[in-house]
Amino acid sequence: MKLNTKVTCNFVDKPLAEVIQYFGSQADLTFIPSPELKDLEETALGGGGAIARRVPKISLTLGEVPLYTAMIAIADSYEYWFVFRDYGVFVTSMNHAKTMAAPTIPESKAFRR
Repeated sequence: MKLNTKVTCNFVDKPLAEVIQYFGSQADLTFIPSPELKDLEETALGGGGAIARRVPKISLTLGEVPLYTAMIAIADSYEYWFVFRDYGVFVTSMNHAKTMAAPTIPESKAFRR
């Protein structure tokens, strides 16, 4: 299973795009950031003056762990949720993830039985 692929994380102030690109290349999975997160990241990085909201950069150091564990660590520490779709892993906010009927990391209590 691809979520059991071993990854080593040594991220220091990395944007979400770099982190999920690394995950995708290691596990041969497609990670797609939601437009909402991409827009926020571009606003924070762009020269437009005002920053709509501080987009957290990811700092995470883990030895060799399953990809699943690294994703949980990011979900626990940052505002990103991973939603499993037929086309890949959609990365979005908690509020958006909870509107989708699909498995997530972290696991949404709304979908537990």
